[in-house]
Amino acid sequence: MFTSWVNIRLGPQTPSVMKTFLLFLIFVQLISVTATGQSTNASFTGIILNDQNTALVGATVEVLNESTGFRTSTTTGADGRFQILQLPLGGPYTITASYVGFVPLVKNGYQLNQGDRVVVNLSLVNESTTLQNVVVTSNGLINQKARFGAATDITANRIRNLPLEGRNFQNLINLSPLALNNS
Repeated sequence: MFTSWVNIRLGPQTPSVMKTFLLFLIFVQLISVTATGQSTNASFTGIILNDQNTALVGATVEVLNESTGFRTSTTTGADGRFQILQLPLGGPYTITASYVGFVPLVKNGYQLNQGDRVVVNLSLVNESTTLQNVVVTSNGLINQKARFGAATDITANRIRNLPLEGRNFQNLINLSPLALNNS
C-alpha cells in the first residue's frame, strides 16, 4: 500500500529515488527524537548510614565535577536516601557526605555517561573529640567594679559645668530616654 501511495503522489519513480526518500524520512525521525531529548539522565543516588547502620536524616551530600567546577548538593530524606538528577556528563566526580558530629567522607573518581545511575551508599563514622587542658585565668575585673552597668557618677562639680538651662539639676531627667517631660 505504501509503494502505491508513493507512486500516486510522486508519479512513476525509480527505486533509487524511493530509497532516498525513505532514508530522508528516517533521518528526519531521528533528528526529531534527539532534538526533544536534551536531558542527560545521569544521576547519583544512594543512602547515608551511621556506624550502627541507621539512616542519617538531613545529611548533606555534595557532588563536584573536578574538570568543570560544577557543584551541586542535596540533603538526605527521612529514610537516609539521596538523589541528584540531571548531572552533566563526564568527570571525574567527587562526592562528599557530611553530618554534624560525624567525620566527613569523600569518594572520588566517578565518571558519568549518558543514562548512568550510579548508586553510592556511604557509612559515616561518629567523630569523637576530646578536650585538651582547660586553663582558667583571672583578669583582674575585681578592681573595675565602678565601670559595670549603665550608671555614671555625677558630682556637684560636673553639674556646674554642664550646659543646663538655668543650672537646674532637674533638667538632667530629660537626658534619660525613659523620661517624658520632666516626669
